[in-house]
Amino acid sequence: MDFSQSRYDERSKTHHAAGEGIKHLVKGSISLDSHLKSSQIETKEDAIYIHVPFCTKICSFCNMRRSLIDPPPNYADLVVEQIKRFSQYDYIQNRNYNSVYFGGGTPTTLSTEDLRKIMQALKANLPIGKEAEISLETTITELDKEKIDMLYEEGANRFSIGVQTFSNKGRKTLGRIGDRNTVIKKINQLLDTGFRNVNIDIIYNYPEQTIEDIYNDIENASNLDIAGFSFYSLILNEQAQLIKKLEDPENYYRENFKREVEGFNIITDRAKENGFGFLELTKMVRPGRDEYKYIRIRHGGGDTLPLGAGAGGNIGDMSMMNEINIERFKNQISDFKEAKGMIFKPEYRQIKSISSKPQFTKIDTREIEEIYIRDRIQDLFNELVEERFARRDGEIYNLTKKGIFWGNNICREVSELAMKILIQKGEEVS
Repeated sequence: MDFSQSRYDERSKTHHAAGEGIKHLVKGSISLDSHLKSSQIETKEDAIYIHVPFCTKICSFCNMRRSLIDPPPNYADLVVEQIKRFSQYDYIQNRNYNSVYFGGGTPTTLSTEDLRKIMQALKANLPIGKEAEISLETTITELDKEKIDMLYEEGANRFSIGVQTFSNKGRKTLGRIGDRNTVIKKINQLLDTGFRNVNIDIIYNYPEQTIEDIYNDIENASNLDIAGFSFYSLILNEQAQLIKKLEDPENYYRENFKREVEGFNIITDRAKENGFGFLELTKMVRPGRDEYKYIRIRHGGGDTLPLGAGAGGNIGDMSMMNEINIERFKNQISDFKEAKGMIFKPEYRQIKSISSKPQFTKIDTREIEEIYIRDRIQDLFNELVEERFARRDGEIYNLTKKGIFWGNNICREVSELAMKILIQKGEEVS
């Protein structure tokens, strides 16, 4: 399928683009202590995000908030102390945390005992749901048998493994450690331990990748009993090591767009043939194997409690980002009541909820309560139907394959439209 003729000039590679341009909805700053004591926002379920900004090796494509250092010996203790500080508030104790997500960096750079310490502190101090999804990002090389067994004992039940490619040459290009056989052996070890919800990441359209490499990656993924996989076209970040090795990075996407489209088609077609279906724009899963609660809760309007240096999240209408520097993070915990966040206008939650709906490959306009927004969103999606980005089934608009390919652009367009409508409505009221 040819996606080159499009209403969009350049393909957005991540869902984060949908959140751009709404900073003007900030009302101002507020102390965390005051907000936790006064906020009355109710949600069905919430999430916890724990950031571990450390890696033993920096991947050539990465520019995340992380450091190429071993975790400080007191890092787990700092996270535990932050957990205890939060746990003292009624607002926190009245939550329903149905997802715990360890991200990074590489969370499994923490020692077995440090990970155990944090997991036990979570269960002892916070209202973690009985059916909570407890998920960890990891690399293959950070998982030894002791760590795997401990995570199983402590209730971890979901893994997201940064495989990126099974090609040995490609793994060197992307800065991955271990070869194809090591990857397969470690994934099978997790499955044999009893973990049913094991997922991997796959990158396509990286330098020197061949079409055969793409076929081999999806075949290797399909032959493993994994729950699902996320797949991303290479994102070139200015700070990443890989960009320095390219002769003409500014034109990389344009020159390799044909391979990007072909890679997307190969991955999605072969995955469907092997029993996978779309859960969201960049994730395909086997039926009943992965709910990805963390993303569903975040996009669905639930709180995300940020723990750890560099973690970001939201508590009701307040958005906050923890200090990434360890010393400043330590001081932030010590002066917990002085920590601050940004309060957003109520419209922010509406925009975030509406713009995230296409992230799961469809939008039911009946779920948009405000009629004046619903009508305009329907007009937009009727245009998308005409241009074959979507199909309409009553009030439900399902993204086509073309729509999924350009899905992050669609999320961004929905976000910008919803914001424009709400601003106009506010001006009319005032």
